[in-house]
Amino acid sequence: MISKITLGLSVKKLILGDYYKRVFVFQKMNKILDYNDFNPVNKSDWENRVKLDLKLENIQNIQEYLSEKGGQGIQPYYDESDLTGLEYLEGLHNFLVANFQDWKNYSKLKVADNKQLQEDIKTINNNDTEGTIIEVGDGFDRSYLDLKSLDPRIEVSLELQNSSFTPDSLFRDSIPDNCGFISGVDSSNLLSYNGFRTLELIELNTLSPSDELGSLLYQAKKYIDKYEAALNHTEVLNRMFIKINIGQNFFEEIAKLRALRTVFFAFAYSYGISFDKIEPVYIFSTSALFKNDDFKPHENMLKSTSGAMSAIIGGSNSLWVEPEDNSSLSRRIALNVSSILKEESYLGKVADPAFGAYFVEQYTHKIAMEGWNVFLNKITGA
Repeated sequence: MISKITLGLSVKKLILGDYYKRVFVFQKMNKILDYNDFNPVNKSDWENRVKLDLKLENIQNIQEYLSEKGGQGIQPYYDESDLTGLEYLEGLHNFLVANFQDWKNYSKLKVADNKQLQEDIKTINNNDTEGTIIEVGDGFDRSYLDLKSLDPRIEVSLELQNSSFTPDSLFRDSIPDNCGFISGVDSSNLLSYNGFRTLELIELNTLSPSDELGSLLYQAKKYIDKYEAALNHTEVLNRMFIKINIGQNFFEEIAKLRALRTVFFAFAYSYGISFDKIEPVYIFSTSALFKNDDFKPHENMLKSTSGAMSAIIGGSNSLWVEPEDNSSLSRRIALNVSSILKEESYLGKVADPAFGAYFVEQYTHKIAMEGWNVFLNKITGA
């Protein structure tokens, strides 16, 4: 028969043993870990593990799948070795950090009724809009275009549906203090729109990312050649802007926007313009309307969130999320997507957040180098 003392000691030992075991586990869980606590893994180790787990003889099928879905040359695994030779991207990163500004949330006024415009402007003044595009069509009565009635903190841009539009005295008097860009302007009237960016570089969505970059650079060169007698190269570059439609490939869109900034700094440098003399190229991104029966009823909300994140992480200056329709509810939801990413996800607090990401950096480099070569071939006629 076990004595009470023996039983008591056994229970005490059991309780204390369990207690010290829990303390040990707790201490291990709360230990501050660093990379030295893990065994280093290289690409070869990863490939061997994948082949073992997936029972593959090689990983060629994975590489082919990634190239089909994500673009030619995409690899299944990236590590620090992929940053070798990409030190030049750190210079761009440092510049973006030093000149950091978060993006502006845009709305759009599709003016069908001249008298309705002023009511829409009141609505914009009372919501979270930081920038707005006003469509100006052939039937638009300019007497209603009083841009001064907008909150002065809101950046104003215009989308001209009629390229023959010319500034008159009324328009000059109503130019706001916070100017964005004018899309669709007749480039012969370039000097008439002081304060606005008016040299639009047209994105060709049918091209690959590198071909797009080469085309945009070539357009920029033609603008410089055209206006070099009236403006110096820096002034011409600072009047340029690009409207980008953000697609569904999350990482590709991020890399494309970062590559775009990279090649435009290289382009400016080729004209002897240093980083501190120019403004980063102005990028206006649109998360275009997305319709897909497989994801109804809120497929556009899903895509717009992903697209907005790509635009923001890639470094857009401004962003418009296209609503499902022109109802006030849909417009409010679309604006909320961008507002939540800024105010609750805090994406507006970090400059160049993709910097140092192995895959994104390598992909940025790939698109930038290929885009630059496309540009050079266009110049030489190769």
